[in-house]
Amino acid sequence: MTMRRCAAVLAASAKMTRQTKQHLGSIVALLAVSVIGVVTWRNWPQRLPPVDSSTKDLVRFITTDRFANLPEEKKIEYVRASFRNGRVGLVLAAEEAHLSEEERIRGISNAVDAAIQVRWGQHLDAWLKLDQKGKQAYVKKIAAQMGPPKESAPPLRRGSGMASPDRQKVMIENTSPMRRAAMAEFMAAVQATRGGK
Repeated sequence: MTMRRCAAVLAASAKMTRQTKQHLGSIVALLAVSVIGVVTWRNWPQRLPPVDSSTKDLVRFITTDRFANLPEEKKIEYVRASFRNGRVGLVLAAEEAHLSEEERIRGISNAVDAAIQVRWGQHLDAWLKLDQKGKQAYVKKIAAQMGPPKESAPPLRRGSGMASPDRQKVMIENTSPMRRAAMAEFMAAVQATRGGK
């Protein structure tokens, strides 16, 4: 009898151990799925707002680092879309978005940087495709459109507005070394043609 009882207890404990293992396995699997889900959710790239979003939403987006890190072509799409209701519509949307002064300045900075990069990038791309004679003619054309340098313009103060070192640093970091070298050569040629130093 004692042997039978021991065998029954051992069989019951083995059965319980099997059930416990199944429950423990289920708990571990559920925990692993939960951890994977949280990690995936936190690292999932945020979707960009549609270009046809409201001007208020576009204005808010232009003030972000996500906008600043976009390729130049994508940035200009957002900037153009934000102007679809004109400057007055843009100003009203900025008021409606309740931007802080810092966000407002960052948004203007991001939009202007995108416009400058695209505009001068287009000039640079056109210039790079030309032979030496064509490059000289193109530089003369750009210099003529810009006009002579203004002698009476006050010098830009370091750290202010458009010439802040932080803005220049971001623009430089977002440009490849080869493109920076080509842009420096192109701008030097334009400056020399305009009569600058």
